[in-house]
Amino acid sequence: MSASIRIGAVDWRHPAWTGAFYPDDMPEEWRLSYYSGQYNCVFLAASDWRAVGSDGLRQWCDEAHARFVFLLEEDAGTLSDGGLDGKIRLLSRGDARLIWFDAHSDLKHLAEAICVCVEHGELFLISRDADLAQMDRVNTLLELMGY
Repeated sequence: MSASIRIGAVDWRHPAWTGAFYPDDMPEEWRLSYYSGQYNCVFLAASDWRAVGSDGLRQWCDEAHARFVFLLEEDAGTLSDGGLDGKIRLLSRGDARLIWFDAHSDLKHLAEAICVCVEHGELFLISRDADLAQMDRVNTLLELMGY
């Protein structure tokens, strides 16, 4: 199958992930690199990515693995991709390439949504609530579907 399907969460800086996903002793500045080794995208609200500015975004892009993509919520401002190596996608929350899920999402319905939306070529499955167990189940679902 030729579609590019990525899975991630809204942000990677979740205190509840300490000890459950991130090792207890892992410094916060290493967490993006660790997260990007496990997942291949992250969605950031406009207020979060605007707060760090273009220098912060550039640093994040340097810290993340080569195949990783930052999904930035569109806002009224503009952003150039200068020096960001194609790691940035500006998307509205309602973009057809985004499929949102949470801990209570039905995997059968999620699979059906993937089949319908896969025609967009690039698809992003984003956990709204950063539930690690459900993110693992969605990863398994993608593998079973051949992605």
